[in-house]
Amino acid sequence: MIGDFHFIRPWWLLALLPAVWLILALIRRSRVPDGWSEVMDPELFAALEVKPEGDQAVLKPIHVLSFMWVVMIGVMAGPTWKLIPSPLAEESSALVIVMKVSESMEVRDIQPSRLKRAQQKVEDLMEFRRGTDHGLIAYSGSAHRVMPITKDPGIIVSFVQALDPTIMPTPGESGLGQAIELAAAELERTGKTGSILVIADDILPQDLEEALEVKRNTGVIVHIYGIGNQVEGSWNPGTLQQAARQLGGAFVEIQPDIGDMQLVAEIASSEIGLVGEAQEGQQWAEMGYWLIPFLVLGSLLWFRSGWNVDYS
Repeated sequence: MIGDFHFIRPWWLLALLPAVWLILALIRRSRVPDGWSEVMDPELFAALEVKPEGDQAVLKPIHVLSFMWVVMIGVMAGPTWKLIPSPLAEESSALVIVMKVSESMEVRDIQPSRLKRAQQKVEDLMEFRRGTDHGLIAYSGSAHRVMPITKDPGIIVSFVQALDPTIMPTPGESGLGQAIELAAAELERTGKTGSILVIADDILPQDLEEALEVKRNTGVIVHIYGIGNQVEGSWNPGTLQQAARQLGGAFVEIQPDIGDMQLVAEIASSEIGLVGEAQEGQQWAEMGYWLIPFLVLGSLLWFRSGWNVDYS
């Protein structure tokens, strides 16, 4: 609170120097004797002299004007002691989607296939998270950045739908650790707060070890969306659930309706993915408005007859 007090624009305080000089000059000028006082008898001059109402009062216009100048400079300097969320800050955190694009994702235990169903689910997710940031990483034997972080959900959907095991440079079932590393680097590169969503049907032990190492180095949170059919396919959601717990994220299992993607959207929007970024998107509040009433009160005095400052 009080220890956080400072000025947002402290260079405005330099304006106090010319303000003080001008105030002292006006006060000095007001004390210069009238020319008639030097040639007339002092008693006669005192009887004939007519002083403005402001000059007869203890509180003179020059005093009020000096106070108002100082207050105005204080307002312009921007006194503050309070942090508030920036109006330009993101309403939701970024989400980097890591999609497994391997031969196992071609299994048709769910129709039309695990991969096609995952692509449809991403499209549903984009509907829930319109206007927020998304990136796309694909892996299958090796990991590759498909789309940098963008606010355009249409681009993400287009590139997700184009993913196929035949276009992946290295076939295989591994590469998740490298994919998470690429996703974490993308968040760091753009300065976005957020988390990672892995869409996969399985995670190899070696991949999990590599992913945990990335988490230890970056603090990134990894959510897992498991896709497969527990009855017809060789799929063990318990393994994915345990992996999500170790990676500090949530596990969401595929559902026939859109409720699963709604849950993913809610989880992702509430997460701050990288450690140390919690105060990003905040700014110091302008607290100078508390001084405005003093300016208004000072201005009201100028409605009094005879209140003026002679600059001649």
